Amino acid sequence: MFTQKTYYFSQLSRSYPILRLVDIYDRQSFIRAYVLDNIYICILTYVLFYVALWYATNKLDRLILLKSKKAQFEEVIVRTTDAQKVTTRHLEDEMCRLDAELITTSGKIAQLEKIIGKILEPSFPPSVPAEPPPRKYGIFVSRPPGQRRGSSPAAAAAATAGPPKIGFK
Repeated sequence: MFTQKTYYFSQLSRSYPILRLVDIYDRQSFIRAYVLDNIYICILTYVLFYVALWYATNKLDRLILLKSKKAQFEEVIVRTTDAQKVTTRHLEDEMCRLDAELITTSGKIAQLEKIIGKILEPSFPPSVPAEPPPRKYGIFVSRPPGQRRGSSPAAAAAATAGPPKIGFK
């Protein structure tokens, strides 16, 4: 049915039996059975080795990049921590300074209050107060004798004679 193609090398290998070992077209030849299969395996291994090497190199590059970013991050954290410590020290110093200023200011205010209190104290005894205005009295309260409306001498004598009578005649 299918005719096998005859190659020139096949014809030579028939003439010289040693060439049968290197005949690549014969499946039972030494070169085809051992050498070419090993070459295919070597090529496949070579390709797999370089793929693995490429993958490892990329992983290593990513790892180095990650380590450098971690180092930068730690450096930033250290700088930030140092800055926070400096700021904390500065704020504590400022609070102490303000506390001292507050204490001195409150002392000065107390001294000023004492001085103002001394200034406002009268240096002379208080003068006799002016005579109060005449008081108004209610109906049922008796009036002092000199303050009646009708200040005639008869009314004044009647007022001194006894207590005034209130009521009908």
